[in-house]
Amino acid sequence: EHKTQQQELIAVLHTPGKTVIGIISKSNLELFSSDSCFNNRELNQYIIPLMYTYRIKKIEYRHFPENPVIKIEIGSLSLIRLYKTGIRSLSGSPEIPLVLLSGNCSLSLEELYHKTNCKMIIADATNPLWKIQQWKKEAEQLHLRFHSVPELGACLANRNQPLSPE
Repeated sequence: EHKTQQQELIAVLHTPGKTVIGIISKSNLELFSSDSCFNNRELNQYIIPLMYTYRIKKIEYRHFPENPVIKIEIGSLSLIRLYKTGIRSLSGSPEIPLVLLSGNCSLSLEELYHKTNCKMIIADATNPLWKIQQWKKEAEQLHLRFHSVPELGACLANRNQPLSPE
């Protein structure tokens, strides 16, 4: 129970063709999605393991706003989701450790890195595999950590061990 009270986690789930982000705080799970996949029984195969592993007692479902840039924060963790957009959509120079690319964004990872000082790029299953491979090569050249959700499965980050794929 002590561990449950301290946990804070961001999970980018492997849901083919959809973006689903889970935020776990204590024993609560907030699920964000851009479409109506919450009514889909298929989603249970992604949620149930989280519920057991992290002892989730309460789930809230939320839809992403229509914005191309969404910032999600929990404790000291923050993630920006870029959806079908380029780097110009980011205002200012945010320090964001996690960047989620969604909906086949058109951007340069080098430009993104210099704008956000990100530590890890996550590409979800809404992107074509060829584009993910292109980003992966670019990330390697920049010495950036890269996580392809379609290839590697869900990506989890918590405040104690940030940026650890599961």
